[in-house]
Amino acid sequence: MRFLPGAIAALLVAIALAWAKYGGHKEPKPPDSFLDSEVTIGDDAHTGSCYSLRLLLRQHLFWTPGAVGSWKPIGSEDWMFHIEWVEDGGGGPDSQWENITLRKVNELVYPQVIETKQHGNEPLEPFMKDLISWPKQQRAQKVERCRAAAAAG
Repeated sequence: MRFLPGAIAALLVAIALAWAKYGGHKEPKPPDSFLDSEVTIGDDAHTGSCYSLRLLLRQHLFWTPGAVGSWKPIGSEDWMFHIEWVEDGGGGPDSQWENITLRKVNELVYPQVIETKQHGNEPLEPFMKDLISWPKQQRAQKVERCRAAAAAG
C-alpha cells in the first residue's frame, strides 16, 4: 500500500504532461514544408531568394525588438504572418504591426501583400530585398537549390 500514493502521483503527472502536449488550444501554423520553402524576392520574375521562409522570419523577429509573431490561415493556400511590437514614439509607447501574406506554389513561397501600420500596403520587392540583406551579409545557410548550384559552379 505504500506505493499507491506514488503511483497515483506518477499517473497524475503523466496525464498532465499528455494533456499539455496534445490537448488544449493550439495556435495555427503552416506546415514545416511551407516554412522551409524558398521565398521569392517579390519581383515580377519571381526570382528565388535562396533563403527559407523560416530563416527570414526568424531573423526579422530577431531584429525587431520585442516583436511577437502569429500565423493566420487565409483560404486554402495563403497564410498571413502578423508581427506586433512597441516603439518609443517620443510621446510614449506606440504599437506597430506588419502583416505579410504568403502563398506557396510548387516549391516557392510568394509574398502577396506586405501591410504596415505606418504605410498601409508596401511595395513587395524593396521590403523583401531589405529582409534578405541580413542573411546575405551573414552568409546564412541557403536552401538546397542554391547550395547545389554553388557546389556545381
